[in-house]
Amino acid sequence: MSDPGLPHVLVVYEPAEGYPRGTPAQVAEALAAMPAMALHMARLGEAAARGDVLLGGPVSAIGDGLPRGGMVVFRGREAADVVAFVEDDPVVREGIERARVYRFAPAPGMHGSVDAS
Repeated sequence: MSDPGLPHVLVVYEPAEGYPRGTPAQVAEALAAMPAMALHMARLGEAAARGDVLLGGPVSAIGDGLPRGGMVVFRGREAADVVAFVEDDPVVREGIERARVYRFAPAPGMHGSVDAS
């Protein structure tokens, strides 16, 4: 369960050696076919269902639209717990993506509801 007294933790996923190459459609199709990506998404879905994830999703380049990894904002979790979560992430273990973990403090007045539409 999340602890609202703990800081937010930002995870930035970036392509690694095992990340697919090609057009945006080819990359998306290749990622969708990877068992490690399915497990990655399932784990993040479970974390979101527990209330540990504020928001997250894939990111793409503005110029060419190519997928470039993703980002997730965890809330109410110890940074060490998020680091352990990331180290055990199938896409990280299999070299598809690498992840950077940061403490994240929303600026006053910039923290509110997020519309996913």
